[in-house]
Order: sequence, then structure tokens, then C-alpha cells
Amino acid sequence: MLFDAQRPTLVSTNPPLLVRSQPPTVNRPPPGGASPPLRTILAAMVVAAAMAPRPCSAETYRLEADRKADRVVRVKVVYEVDGQLKLNADGKKVSRLPIDVRAELSYDERLVAADVAPEWAGHSVRHYYQAKANINVGGVSHEPSLRSDRRLLAAQVDRSRQVLSSVQGPLTREELDVLEVPASNMAIHRLLPLQAVEVNQSWEPETAALAVLLGLDVVTESDVTVALKNVKEEIAHLEIGGKLTGSAGGVESKVSLTGKLQFHRQQRQIVWLALAINENRAIGHAVPGFETEARLRMVVAPLPRSPMLPDDVVSSVPTKLDTADTLLDFESTAGRYRMLLDRRWDLMVDRHDMTVMRLVDRGDLLAQCNVSRMPKAPAGKQAALAAFQDEVRQTLGDRFGQFAEASQSTTDRGLQMLRVVAVGVVEEVPIQWTYYLIAGDDGRQTALVFTVQTDLLERFAEADRLVTSSFEYLPERRQEARLTVEPETKPR
Repeated sequence: MLFDAQRPTLVSTNPPLLVRSQPPTVNRPPPGGASPPLRTILAAMVVAAAMAPRPCSAETYRLEADRKADRVVRVKVVYEVDGQLKLNADGKKVSRLPIDVRAELSYDERLVAADVAPEWAGHSVRHYYQAKANINVGGVSHEPSLRSDRRLLAAQVDRSRQVLSSVQGPLTREELDVLEVPASNMAIHRLLPLQAVEVNQSWEPETAALAVLLGLDVVTESDVTVALKNVKEEIAHLEIGGKLTGSAGGVESKVSLTGKLQFHRQQRQIVWLALAINENRAIGHAVPGFETEARLRMVVAPLPRSPMLPDDVVSSVPTKLDTADTLLDFESTAGRYRMLLDRRWDLMVDRHDMTVMRLVDRGDLLAQCNVSRMPKAPAGKQAALAAFQDEVRQTLGDRFGQFAEASQSTTDRGLQMLRVVAVGVVEEVPIQWTYYLIAGDDGRQTALVFTVQTDLLERFAEADRLVTSSFEYLPERRQEARLTVEPETKPR
């Protein structure tokens, strides 16, 4: 049915009952041309004003999304980025590399728990038909994509963030990066007004809503507004624009945002979204900064049901995600090992002889982990704990203070593990080093060292144990097995 958005709401122009019952009379001026009394003139003016047509009030519209449980939609997203990465490998000079990204995502989403004001806590289940990207950095391209056995995901959102987790097993960092594009379907409806609005009326979305929309941890300043521009038939056309300052991982980010939205009033759903996002993010402890221009297009179509999200599948998905559900799968193809990582770990270097990672929490560098490949030992021969302690003491040199712990154990995966904790001082800063030597039955050995300032140990919360307990060797490549490997003999 056609809807005329310009038609005003009719307002009654009937005069008051007193006026309807008896027409007003005005006294004639007295002989001699004298003016009528002032009281009579004022009474006539009041009656005339009452009888005049009243102006019509502007029509208002409620733009409220339907967030009932079991609502199903199909979402398609195209996300394009170009700009420059900012790096300072030496901590001093900033270098830049051109970056170009194109990502495409397509998924069905079924809402399990409604995310409504004021808590905005919700939960959904998604099946991804496609999640892939083409990333070119400095002329080097790679194409990460979501594995076929990781396509069933849980999405959990609260007032300030969204968390994605695969129900079928841990994601890799690259898979997570492909999935975490801006403007999740679980977040865009928070741009809508909570009250009825008129055409050309604008409002300011909550800063927490903008943080979830753009994948930031927090938004500290914002002049972003959303406005209803017009209503044509069942589609309300909205525009968004403004600037904001926020942070991700404790790193400041300045964003300029413009875009358009279409809200289907009968379906009660944002069905189309286009955003232009200009962002300048500072360099972090473990990740580069960037200056980029991004363009995002999203189409959302309600479905009666999804063949990929039947009741039995949805009911098997946990309704609340914990830390174990969000672990990342890290596989070093060069070092031929794998392990599970907290999402706060970021990869710095991955070579055949060494891997370097940093743990950053809310902008603070908590720890660094160096993983070093050691010479092969004779099969079945295990290194002695005392000898490993001597090697650690020699490696630390003048920095060494004393040993706090030393132990020997077997991991759940059957690997022999030595663990030594040493404390000392570096440039007057108290430091704790936790060294591991993990050996397989085939003679392969790997050393790991976690370096943490002692005043950060409580926040570090023995994050090393998760990494080492999940450590396992990958099968050696046939050629590698025949080679004699002679890397450095001391753990770093």
C-alpha cells in the first residue's frame, strides 16, 4: 500500500463549545464616532483566534527494530580498505606500507536472545556461507578465508562489544580478522532512535553503540549524529555522519564517518547500509598503526527460516561464551608446531627458528614470549632439569637474581616439559622469566621464555601455562626430517 510521507496529520478546527452555541456580537460605536471599549475589542480578537484553523503537527515515525528471539536474516557484506600501514620496528623511525583489502561475507543469522535497551545483551547463531579476503600489503598478497569446518559461529554482544566464536573449534587470528569487519548485524539497530522522530530530526547514538559498530573498545568523544531524511512507502531513509575519537587495544583511533541506512518499517529491520570510514590509528605495542579509507556495504534480508540453522543445531550452541570458547589456534608452519592462545597475544615474528609474540591488555604490554627451535636430541633421551637451569643462568648473565621455581612434568599430549622460573633486574626494573623446554619422543626440542615485569604478574595470571599445556608438534616435512638442524643452542 502506498504511503504519502508528506500528508500531515489532521487537527480539528472546530471552535470551542461556547463559540458554537452563540455567535459573537460586537457593540456598535456610540454616536459621535467614539471607539468601542477596549474590553470589547480584546474579546473579539480572542474569538477570532479560536475560530482560525490550527497548524497541523508534523508526522512522527517509530523506527524500532524487531529483536524477537528466533528471528532469522541473511546478511551479505562487502568491505574494501585502502591506505597505509604505519610501522616502527626499531621503535624510532616510522615507515609506511600501502595496504589494499577486499573482504566478502555472507551468512544466515538466527537471534537466540534479544539485545534490547538498556543492557543490549544478546546472543545469536550464524552459519557462514562465505568469509574471505584478499589482502595486499606492500605488494605481497594473501587470501585468508574461513575454513569449511569452522562455519558455525556464536555471536555474543553486550553494551560495549561483540564476541565471535566458532562452535566447531578455535579460529585462527587470520580467520577472526576476516570475520570482524565493522557494522555487525547485531549492532546496527542500535543506531535507531529510541523515541518516535520526525523527518529531518537527528539524534546522537550512544558512544558504546558506535564502539560496537566500528570494533573499538571505547569511544571517548563523538559528534556523530543520525537523521531521518525521508520516508517513501515502507522505507525510511536515514543518514549518519560525524567524527569520533576512541581506542582499540589501548591505541588511540580517530574516525570520520559518513553513511546511509534504509529501515523497512513493516519488516522492522535495517535492510541496507553503506558506510565510508576514514580512520587514523596509532601504532601499538604489537600491531601496526594505519591511515585508511574504508567502504562497507551491507544487505540484510529477513528469512522465514534457515536450512543451516534448525532447532537442534541452534540449541547445541552455548548461550554464554567463556574464555575457553574464544581461544585462538596458532600454527607455525615454519616451526612445525601449534598451540592455543588467548586473544590478547599478537604475533610479531614467525620464522623456522623463532617465533615472537606479545601479550597486550588494554594498551599495556604485559609480556613477551619467544619460541626457539632447539637442536634435536637423541630419540627418547630427555634433558636434565639441573642442566637446563644452568643454561638459563648462563643465558641471563648479570640479569640473573635467583630461581623461584623448577619442575619437570609430562603434558596432556605426552610431551616432556621442563619449567624454570627466574627473577632478576633489567635497568632497575624487576623482571620474571619463565623458561620451558618441551621435548617430543622423536627428539625435537623447543624452548619458550615468557618475560614479564613483576608488577604485572597478577594481570598476566600465568598465561604461560595455557600456551605450553596446549603445545603440540606437527608432523615434520619429509625433507626436513632428513636435514640436520643446527640453530642456536641457547634459549633466548
